[in-house]
Amino acid sequence: MKVFITGATGTVGKLVVDELLKNGYSVVGLARSDKSADALKAKGVSVIRGGLQDLESLRTGAATSDAVIHLAFGHDFGVSAKSGDTEFSGMAEAIEIDRKATEAMLSVLEGTNKAFIHVNGILYLQSSKEHPADENSPYMEVRSSPSRAPNERAALEYAKKGVRVLAVRIPLVYGKGDDHGLIAIMVGMSKKMGGAFYIGDGQNVFPTVNTEDVGPYFRLVLEKGKAGGIYNCVSETGVPLKDIAEAIGKKFGLNVISLSMEDAQKALGFGAVIAGMNCYATTLKKKELGWEPKGKGLVESILED
Repeated sequence: MKVFITGATGTVGKLVVDELLKNGYSVVGLARSDKSADALKAKGVSVIRGGLQDLESLRTGAATSDAVIHLAFGHDFGVSAKSGDTEFSGMAEAIEIDRKATEAMLSVLEGTNKAFIHVNGILYLQSSKEHPADENSPYMEVRSSPSRAPNERAALEYAKKGVRVLAVRIPLVYGKGDDHGLIAIMVGMSKKMGGAFYIGDGQNVFPTVNTEDVGPYFRLVLEKGKAGGIYNCVSETGVPLKDIAEAIGKKFGLNVISLSMEDAQKALGFGAVIAGMNCYATTLKKKELGWEPKGKGLVESILED
């Protein structure tokens, strides 16, 4: 089976590519730069050149493959590429680019019953400690921040048009190979600031998954997922930010400090908004997929890896 992957050189993309190659799949990756193209070719991955705004490249990749895993998203939204406005205007622009890219690929898959995996984050799901978000939980309506939820809903509609659309929601990813996620950012900023930090009382929590378990999860969704299905790639339901900060402090010999949201935003920008979020999440689909997470927990991973 040949699988077309966008975002194939990102943190999650690398994990998925390696897992598929290990299990006998043929992989085609979208590459915007020479560096990305060379990295993919070195693994034996075929390359289609282009980015998310190169709609013809996306259509070609989707039409000539047996399945699509759409991982790419424009995360460089500190300012809008067009207007230079605030973080959220840049985010809105990235979401619109993603909408058009998703539609371009799905449009050539109608009636084929080919698999299309759409990926979104999990932190905006409605949740509480008593009722962790699962695959049936709705997204929060956050008026002050653009949401990718409409893109997910639009993609799932193609399950009615002969596409095996599968929606995967990713939590906080950590572990070996994660050089750009929230944990890597927190470690770098903590070293720079001279203290491992949390925001407020640090009791806000994050659902998590170890990099070791991400690749197998996507492969199992591709192989066993049901059309129109939603799948939360979650191993730990909720790890408090303070526990994360204390682990970073212990690992690197740093004091542990509390920051106000105002001070955190000065230091982290948009990253402070993410670090200050609070989401409990779980999955109901482990049995359906036959997925059993094997990686270390987040705190253990920080201390030992």
